[in-house]
Amino acid sequence: MGLRLMSCGFVLATIMLVTSAQAVMVTGAFTGAWFDKDAPGQGFLLQVVDRKGTDTAIVYWFTFNAFGNQNWLLGQAPVKGAQVDFTMHSVEGGILDLNGFDPARITLQPWGHLVLQFEDCNHGTARYEALDPQISDGQFKITRLTKSLGDECSGGLSDNTPPSTDAKIIRVDFDNTGVIPQATARMKFEQNRNHAKFKIWVKDLPADQYELLVGNEIVGVINARGQGQNTLFFRSPETCNWELLDFDPLNQIIKIAQGDKVFMTAFLSNDLASFDDGDDRDEDGDGDRDDGSCDEDG
Repeated sequence: MGLRLMSCGFVLATIMLVTSAQAVMVTGAFTGAWFDKDAPGQGFLLQVVDRKGTDTAIVYWFTFNAFGNQNWLLGQAPVKGAQVDFTMHSVEGGILDLNGFDPARITLQPWGHLVLQFEDCNHGTARYEALDPQISDGQFKITRLTKSLGDECSGGLSDNTPPSTDAKIIRVDFDNTGVIPQATARMKFEQNRNHAKFKIWVKDLPADQYELLVGNEIVGVINARGQGQNTLFFRSPETCNWELLDFDPLNQIIKIAQGDKVFMTAFLSNDLASFDDGDDRDEDGDGDRDDGSCDEDG
């Protein structure tokens, strides 16, 4: 994932950002056909949907059994960052002739596990463990073969934003827990149908490394150097030399911490959203206009 150095021009302070372990988040834009280019004739159809408020992946694996016979498998599981862990089943008892079709004869037989781990919008790895002892565990690289018409994949939060979404901005000041009384922090979340941005400003933290947690997951590390203001920016789609916004901070507790020691905390509530009034000026002086453009050198 690497380190990225950013600077704030009006103070003598910088930060290094270390992203979370995931490179992308699996979004609706990952829907499509995927295959191993070294083993044509088999592959996956993947669908990523919203199921009762949970991002859920459905996979159909067109492959073969230990005897070389055609075998179609299916699985469904919640998305977890860049990975989906499926319990796979084979379907038995079907017949093409609808006159002789009996739904009661359809059974799902446990097959094993399949894990799809994605590196970016077009590449990933499939790992599998079969219950059949005649099939050895294995893994192989997968490549995207098709995508849905009109879908642009960034691997970030903006992929799942409906086209009808109204532009909104949420600003929240962090609460200081009292460990470093002089420190302050604030955050700003912006979202519209084209992009999403999440910005953190931290001021007067002593020189050291501080974790940024969303929920209980570390999404970045601030390496504060000296007094002054430090900035940490995420965006989806990724641009402006910012890190990819590959998590959803909405309605989450946000913390700045070192291990169990929490310095700042806040809740990013969707109820605090204000809607864009069409003013796209650079209100924060950060080189980033509210219309989603930015200063590439900022």
